[in-house]
Amino acid sequence: MGFTFEHGREPLSCCGGPSEAMRVAAAAGEAGVRVVPHTASGPVAALRSGSWAASGKESYMTDTVSPPSDASELAPPGSPPESVWTHVALPVRNLDETLAFYAKYTTLENIHERTDPTTGLRSVWLANPGDRTEQAARFVLVLIEGKLPTEITGDIKEEYGFLTSISHLGISLNSRAEVDEIAAMAAEDGILVLGPMYRNPVVGYICLITDPDGNNVEFSVEQVLG
Repeated sequence: MGFTFEHGREPLSCCGGPSEAMRVAAAAGEAGVRVVPHTASGPVAALRSGSWAASGKESYMTDTVSPPSDASELAPPGSPPESVWTHVALPVRNLDETLAFYAKYTTLENIHERTDPTTGLRSVWLANPGDRTEQAARFVLVLIEGKLPTEITGDIKEEYGFLTSISHLGISLNSRAEVDEIAAMAAEDGILVLGPMYRNPVVGYICLITDPDGNNVEFSVEQVLG
């Protein structure tokens, strides 16, 4: 393994085994010298943002940062990879009815709709307008209509409306008056489950209603979420 130290405009090359690279890289980082690992062939470990990252098979030069001064800052062995919450998916009996429900009770936007050519499953992604990104959104509710393709899903049972009891989707509003309005609409439609009521500073002021498949949807205000 080779590595280059850059101090000002003058690069100085050195080489050695991985342990030697680590030792010298740490010393260089403390001295304010930028470390640029490289190799002639095979994968190489590079110090990038405080952790080791594998490179490709080609020889390369890369900008890196100095290693952390405390080894405890590195992720421990066996820790899970960094994860990001992206979606919740719900099967629905009738997608058009469910979309009409969300259009009536929320301002969620339909940002993606398709029918899978292989399985015939029809799906829609609903997102907060403020969560939109260039390609999709930071978080979406996925609604899926259609018979399960058993050649793919195997023995998975086809079920609907399993967000019952205290399970629910949570949607934030701006005022108690808006929660009251949603509750009144739901009562008229025969889908109000609970509220409106104030619970506590954490839960806030809420009402609970059901979608066309019987899934609970909570509308709230004065929560720390949303």
